[in-house]
Amino acid sequence: MSKIRDRNTLPRRTLLATFGSRYMAAIVDFVICFALTLGLYYGAFYFAFREGNNQKINQLNDYQISSHLFYRDDDGFPMYYEHDVNNPDYHIYENALTYYYLSYLTGEGIDINEAAPNCNEVIVLEDGEEVFPKDYYTIAWYNKTILGIGIDPDDVNDTGYFTYQKDSSGQYDQTKIGVAKEKHYDASSSSVLPISQLDLCVYYGNRYMEAYDNLTYQSFYLPVRLNLNFMQGISILIPILIAILITYLLFPLIFKQGQTLGKLIFKLGLCNSDGYALSRYRVIFRPIIAILLFLFVFLVTPNINLYLNVMILIVPLLISWVFTMASPKHSALHDYLSFTIVIDAKNSCIYKDPIEEEIELSKEENIEPDLKKFGEVPLSYDRKQYKK
Repeated sequence: MSKIRDRNTLPRRTLLATFGSRYMAAIVDFVICFALTLGLYYGAFYFAFREGNNQKINQLNDYQISSHLFYRDDDGFPMYYEHDVNNPDYHIYENALTYYYLSYLTGEGIDINEAAPNCNEVIVLEDGEEVFPKDYYTIAWYNKTILGIGIDPDDVNDTGYFTYQKDSSGQYDQTKIGVAKEKHYDASSSSVLPISQLDLCVYYGNRYMEAYDNLTYQSFYLPVRLNLNFMQGISILIPILIAILITYLLFPLIFKQGQTLGKLIFKLGLCNSDGYALSRYRVIFRPIIAILLFLFVFLVTPNINLYLNVMILIVPLLISWVFTMASPKHSALHDYLSFTIVIDAKNSCIYKDPIEEEIELSKEENIEPDLKKFGEVPLSYDRKQYKK
């Protein structure tokens, strides 16, 4: 039995694009856009931004190396410290942490030229008091914050891994960096357990990653990092926008019925939401809507790193895909916003308006009476003879 379209859905002899053909055309357009993006990026923009980005990368590398939180590999790139699981040694982390907090951030005990650029800047405490880093990052702070030494580290119920060193009289010496204990109280098993080298490596490793986070938010480091991420984002964003404009704006303006290359290959076209010919301004408006959605997601995306940002930009594509799946007319999000639909251009007659449609249909004498009565043509009906 032939399916007859609802008169309120589309004009007579206007067919929606099938879901499969629409997605095949979308895939072709995406591949074209992606190829154009790569060509533009590696052909021009990568080289245009390379020198400036490399300067910022080198600056960050210098900060990482001078902080002693990283070491240079054989190729000169900064590398994280990692302990050997088979032969764990927590001292690689301990040395990096003590240097970073007690020397690098404070400028104490090292050549001032190697110290952090803000070692003389003040730190504002929660109560509003201003102190210099050398008065903030102290051994007392290190013992409490990094080593987690409690008030009475020798308490049998103390879960910490570290205790204070003791002086000759057996009293705690809080002016020195704490040392690892042999045993601690394990709350999960309610028993006293020995502390292994691996336990200390895991503990110090977590503090080590916190130290790196601390470095990345320092006043001398953060602006360079954000500026680098921004410039890297711009260097890829501009080629993407140009590729989108070529694929989804230039081609539709060149080809009839707002066709992209993908739609041209699969014989699809565009019409307005009423099913009639698309005006030129709407051909322009449709990709602009998609670009604005793309830019909105880009601007609200946290400036984390280039690759993660690009992955997040896939979100609008996924949203559009859901709209296309759920919509009775297979309309994507930008179709809804621009009031357009994708049709089967090969087997459809696209009229300028309802008046032209009625005039053209009144001239046709070969349409079966029952079809004309319903004002529709079944999907199986041959429309080729009616195309203008």
